[in-house]
Amino acid sequence: MYPLTEGKAHARLKGLYQPLFDAANEGFAEYRDSPLVPIHRATTVANNINDSVFAALVNKVDGLKPVFDKRKNMRFLRVEGRPPILLWVKKTDPGRKSRNFLTPHAIQMDSGNYELFPSAMIITLGIRVSQDGMSISRVTLTPPCVAKKEPEWWIDIVAPANVKTLRVVGGQKPSV
Repeated sequence: MYPLTEGKAHARLKGLYQPLFDAANEGFAEYRDSPLVPIHRATTVANNINDSVFAALVNKVDGLKPVFDKRKNMRFLRVEGRPPILLWVKKTDPGRKSRNFLTPHAIQMDSGNYELFPSAMIITLGIRVSQDGMSISRVTLTPPCVAKKEPEWWIDIVAPANVKTLRVVGGQKPSV
C-alpha cells in the first residue's frame, strides 16, 4: 500500500486543484497552437506537451518549485511540507496510468520513492487530452502506477465543457 493516502493527498493539495488544472490547460494550449506541431511525430508531441505543461505549472502555480535530476533526466514539481511531495508530470491513458517502458528505473519509481529525495513522496500529475484534442480534459493525481493495473487511488480534477468551475471526483471512495 502506498504510504500517502488519497485523504492525505487531498488535504495537502486541494488548494492547488484549480491552479493545476488552469496551468495544465494553458501549457497544452501553448503547444497546441505552435506552428511546429504538424512536423512532430507522436513521441515528440508527447514530450513537447509535457514540456509546455511543466513550464506553465512552474510559471503559474504559486508554491511549486522545479526540481531536476540531470543524471537521470528527471524533473519534478516540489510541494513543500512533511513529507515533501514531488509531482511527476505525465500524460496518462483513460485508466489513469502513465505509459512508461518497464525499465528498472521505472519500476523503482513505481514504489513512490526516488533516491535523490528519499523522504519525498512521488505523486503522478497525469494529464489527459480531450477527445477533440483541443484541451486537457482531466488532471489526475495518483501514486505512481507504472507496473500496476490501476492506481491504488486517484483524484480527478475535471471541468465540464460548458462550465468554468471544477468538479473534483474521488477514486474508489466518496467524492471529495
